Amino acid sequence: MKQTIAVAAAILIVLGVAIDANAGEKGERRAPPTFADIDTNADSLISFDEIEAHKASRGNKGKGDKKHKEGKDPQARFNKVDADGDGYWSEAEFDAAREKMRERRQERHKRHKREKADEASQDESAE
Repeated sequence: MKQTIAVAAAILIVLGVAIDANAGEKGERRAPPTFADIDTNADSLISFDEIEAHKASRGNKGKGDKKHKEGKDPQARFNKVDADGDGYWSEAEFDAAREKMRERRQERHKRHKREKADEASQDESAE
């Protein structure tokens, strides 16, 4: 479970699903980068250096970057996604990590909705 959470956090931070500082209107989000967006040398593999260059090109803005600075070593997070330990992300590893992140986001959303519903029912009971 800890590994899944770490992978999800790493992907959120590394891929930068944060609010775009250059977006037209405040609160507007940009689409998460594709594998090809990050694989700048088009060798069908993503290196740690390509991840770092991609983050730098995005300006390191948004919520995720604060967590990034306070959290684990970026190389350690990169290694969590690198399932085969070859020092690169394949497109399959990238897709698997993105899917885990999506599942975690859905779990958090469901939990949040349940908590809100519980609060509402407690408020009604108190009245």
